[in-house]
Amino acid sequence: MTTPAPFPTATAVAAVPLLAFSPGVARTVPYLPPAPAVVLVAVVAATTGAGTLLPARAVLRGRYPGKGAAGG
Repeated sequence: MTTPAPFPTATAVAAVPLLAFSPGVARTVPYLPPAPAVVLVAVVAATTGAGTLLPARAVLRGRYPGKGAAGG
């Protein structure tokens, strides 16, 4: 299971240039309603899990390519 610590860190890092750039260009501060923000975080978390944690699970459980009865 991943920890939620990277989300606030990434949000803070992304907010610095966004908040600096947005008022000069759009003349307003960016706003994302809570519901789409939750959906966005959930999609990112699911994509990260599918792309990194699931492939790593097979390695961590010891199912290496070429091992076992079929692999030699």
